[in-house]
Amino acid sequence: MCGICGIYHFDLSRDCPTRSDLNNKIDRMLAALAHRGTYSGKIIDPDLPLAIGMRRLPIVDSRNRFTVPLANERGDIFLSANGEIYNSGELLAQAPRPLSRPPRSDLEAILTLYEKQGIDCLALLQGMFALAIWDKRKKRLLLVRDQAGVKPLFYLERNGTLYFSSEIKALKAVCAPLSINHAALYDYLCLQYIPQPKTIYKEIQALPPGEYIIVENQQFSRAAYWRSHPAGTDSGKSPSELAEQTEQLLAANIKSALATDQPLGILLSGGVDSSLLTVLGARHHPAPLHTYSAAFTEASFDDTAAAVRVAQKVKSIHHRITIDQDKVFAALPEVIAGLDQPFAEGSFVPYELICREAKKDVRVLLAGEGADELFGGYEIYRALLWKRLLDRLPPGLTDRLRNLVARLPVSRDKVSLDFKLKRFFEGLGVSEVYAHLFWRRAFSEAEISRFCRPEFITQARTQETAFPQAQRLFNETALADSLAGHLYLDQQISLVSDLLYRADLISMRHTLEVRVPFLQKELIEQSQTIPTLLKFNLFQDKILFRRIAKKYLPSDLAEKRKKGFNIPYSAWLATSQGQALLREHLTGNNHLQSIMENLIIPAEMMRDHQRGAKDYGHPLWTLLILAMWNKKEGYVV
Repeated sequence: MCGICGIYHFDLSRDCPTRSDLNNKIDRMLAALAHRGTYSGKIIDPDLPLAIGMRRLPIVDSRNRFTVPLANERGDIFLSANGEIYNSGELLAQAPRPLSRPPRSDLEAILTLYEKQGIDCLALLQGMFALAIWDKRKKRLLLVRDQAGVKPLFYLERNGTLYFSSEIKALKAVCAPLSINHAALYDYLCLQYIPQPKTIYKEIQALPPGEYIIVENQQFSRAAYWRSHPAGTDSGKSPSELAEQTEQLLAANIKSALATDQPLGILLSGGVDSSLLTVLGARHHPAPLHTYSAAFTEASFDDTAAAVRVAQKVKSIHHRITIDQDKVFAALPEVIAGLDQPFAEGSFVPYELICREAKKDVRVLLAGEGADELFGGYEIYRALLWKRLLDRLPPGLTDRLRNLVARLPVSRDKVSLDFKLKRFFEGLGVSEVYAHLFWRRAFSEAEISRFCRPEFITQARTQETAFPQAQRLFNETALADSLAGHLYLDQQISLVSDLLYRADLISMRHTLEVRVPFLQKELIEQSQTIPTLLKFNLFQDKILFRRIAKKYLPSDLAEKRKKGFNIPYSAWLATSQGQALLREHLTGNNHLQSIMENLIIPAEMMRDHQRGAKDYGHPLWTLLILAMWNKKEGYVV
């Protein structure tokens, strides 16, 4: 695991930075990434205004401390890389010109392949990675992100100079001042995160998964080397054959993800994904694994009973981390201090608390991200099928049902029945793509229109916000099976910009590497050959996946419904301690006046939420994190 950064002034018609300036800036960028590796290195080209840096955290062959960035044997191609290449041994064995010395790293395969095949080598890579390749022969800079978007890569182009980094903070260190992206802020209010390629800053973008940037002949361009094909092709294979192939690929992925000479653990929530991951991982790991789960005092949020059963089955060293209101509220300032942009998704503080504990024992964690998006695990997919049925009802009947549901008393339980029914009926009568995002919202677009300043909304909508972005991505799939398009939306939006962004940013704060075996290229492609009817229907989810899980888990665990991983902030924000925290950061917060039409509105929401008249947990938590982040940044919003 590493962090990468760099600067390339490619437009030589403009004034070039001095070598001293390049050296100073690359040092500042590396300093901003200090938590991503135990040592660092840089190159500054003697002939061109280019500097590339890399921080390295040795995970594979950790005793091998080689110079970074890496260079090929001739010293004319350089590589700065973040991540792991799981098929490096196979690729090196097939290389047209073998190395004259033992490979220093799994990343060596990239240099060897690129030297002979150029950009075409990217299609062969299996792993999680963000790469910067400087080809001195062709005066070409190549930036690459892995197929699933596991490893982040951000960039900024200004006045003929390209800056890039694994984290936004390294770009901020050398590119200030930056301006707030109102479309990104609008999306944050809707979703609690910012869908890539946008970031909170207008000038900074994320490179999308499966794409590369090439800078050559004083030209800057972006292209795809791999595309997800959500419709897949009809393989003509039986469910048994598809299950067997999927199981074999998953087992191989887990085995390759276990390759490290560092202590290793697994994030074991108690759900079917992490449970299967743990059982298969234990089969390929000779020493006892460390496993980690979050324990909540609120029964509807706690899943540790299932996690403990799996831990006992594999005889792991199990760590049960208690998550409560006091711990979360106390951790908020430190966690938010590490955020590059507003991010309020419910699991980010528990993830921080687990990583704090895990770093005491391990350097590598395996996690189950991606299984729901590939195999149809979210309840929202089945909700779309129910929506198709209920949208056929007469509008008057739908309205009466909606009014009845709206009268249900508010519950603070996790994704309670009243919460699900109210959200579901609010999503009837709108497009499926709109409902897909709407059901997961913090603020609805109607609420934003009511609460926020018209000029803020107008400025935000001059760009593509999340709802039009989702519709565009969905339309691009042009699927006969539109349900497969919804899995594709989650793979492209929430998986990349929420779950994977959170995993990298928080784990790297603690110099931990998180690996996600479900998101290797071949398994993604395999999942696309599985018909939707083998993924979910009106009453079941993850149908084929659970069939595999039953071979390794007790039937009740293999069939267990998804709980999700978040915190009871709706309940906590209704307590006296939660209300005090909200008052401290929201009441009279003039620094939110640039977006809020009336600062009385948060106070009214707080009052109604505490009384139980309305559940405003999601919007209040979203505003709280924004206010705290804004204060930390010096009131940029």
